[in-house]
Amino acid sequence: MVNNNERKEFETIMDEISLIEEEIESLDNIINNSYTNYSLVKNEIEKKEQLEKQLEEKIKRWEYLSILDEQTKK
Repeated sequence: MVNNNERKEFETIMDEISLIEEEIESLDNIINNSYTNYSLVKNEIEKKEQLEKQLEEKIKRWEYLSILDEQTKK
């Protein structure tokens, strides 16, 4: 059963995932265009790795909430 908090989260989590994906894409552009600036690239790669972890967690959470949502529709 999906509670109200989970329902609200489910309704907004795709937007959060999209924002993280956009941030990763932006960091990729910075990294690809700044390859001669080692310290900048290093920092941006670290940020990207953190965002990728967040993205993975959000996707797992979305999958879980999707299953709950489907179960409540039955």
